[in-house]
Amino acid sequence: MEPLTAEQIEAIDKRFDAGECVWMWAIHHSVRVEPLAERLSARIKYIRDEKPYHERETRLRWLQPVQEVGGLPPWLLWSLERVERAGRGVFGVPARYDEPRAESRRIAWRHESECPGVPWARCPSQEGMIFPPDLD
Repeated sequence: MEPLTAEQIEAIDKRFDAGECVWMWAIHHSVRVEPLAERLSARIKYIRDEKPYHERETRLRWLQPVQEVGGLPPWLLWSLERVERAGRGVFGVPARYDEPRAESRRIAWRHESECPGVPWARCPSQEGMIFPPDLD
């Protein structure tokens, strides 16, 4: 999977600016899916400027929009309604270890089908994106 192009980022920023709740994969390394809380271009700038060098390419490659929001579990879509009511930047979807296993598998399946090959640890003690080693 390739990082998003400048045109794709601009299109997502326009959707966000228009008030659309845009769901993304891997905005943060320990949360598979969540809505944007800021413009995508701002998040990408933060990754490029602030994240460890050895993590940047991985983070940018796997930061992708959700293609089929309807394929997400009902509790997550309910969260979408809360996001829209609360306003962006106020409410995020945290990592959920209390969710039913079937729902967790459903998110994992959707993620793997939309972003095949994503390096994701699946045990709760280390859930999240797997980065290449820091060789510096």
